[in-house]
Amino acid sequence: MPMRVRRVRVTALAIVVGASLIPTSMSLASVFRTSFSTLNLSAPDLTRSGLAVATASGPALDPNVWAIPAPSAEVFRAAASPADHSGASVAPDGTRALGVTVTVGAQRRDQILTNAATATDVLLAMGLAVGPLDVVQPSPSAFLFPGAAVRLIVVRQLVKTVTETVGFTTLIQYSSKMLDGAVKILSPGEEGSAIRTYLVTYQDGQEAGRVLLTEDVITAPIAQLELRGIRPVVGVEQGQASWYTCPNPGLFAANLSLPFGTQVTVTNLDNGKSVTVVINDRGPYGVAGRIIDLCSTAFEEIAPLGQGVANVEISW
Repeated sequence: MPMRVRRVRVTALAIVVGASLIPTSMSLASVFRTSFSTLNLSAPDLTRSGLAVATASGPALDPNVWAIPAPSAEVFRAAASPADHSGASVAPDGTRALGVTVTVGAQRRDQILTNAATATDVLLAMGLAVGPLDVVQPSPSAFLFPGAAVRLIVVRQLVKTVTETVGFTTLIQYSSKMLDGAVKILSPGEEGSAIRTYLVTYQDGQEAGRVLLTEDVITAPIAQLELRGIRPVVGVEQGQASWYTCPNPGLFAANLSLPFGTQVTVTNLDNGKSVTVVINDRGPYGVAGRIIDLCSTAFEEIAPLGQGVANVEISW
């Protein structure tokens, strides 16, 4: 896109480098013929140009303000770093040009000579209009100085509708019969789905945030129900568990020393499964390393009966 320019009555441009005055062979009119390239930003569902779009309510360009690409790195350095900080390029009518760096979006960066006073002025002189959502740094009214850096952050907003997963909540019940830290899932949760509409904000083509506008639930999630123990742990022991046919089948077990009525959590160290039993008998006898004898119904909770024994940790 060709840049917009306004011609002024200046026929020659001179650059002060150090203490010497170096006249240039090009006139401002010839430099004005240089075009600024157009930058296209890409983003999801974003097909518009990354450049700001002119609006009828935007600020007007002063016809005496101009901005041109620096013809060389030497010229730009002189205009960006003058000793007196007032501008290095002096035209016959006394006009001074500042060397400033202008960055548009995430990719385009230009070295500019300009007589603009503010950040907004130099952008307009380059043919760029600041959109209502765009961000100018340091600020739209900031006064320029040699070596100043101006950045135009292109902001766009789009309405986007997507189908998303809705996570389930977890309902927790606490039990004094289970050891602290033990968790048992009574009923597993199920995820749902919903159609959600967002207002998505992009800055320089990258998503910067989104606001939920509407949500239509397709499938409602099902909450998970968990049982968590709160009984303090008194003792822990590791060894082997066996099983036997109990006179009164249930979640009971035999131990050589724990008092009757003690609740014991038995965890299979090989698969992580656990069961809580009540001591109501004595045993097992005569086998080294065997620390608990479970009723068959309790043993089946952590291992197949055909396995015979299981490596376990008991806590109470």
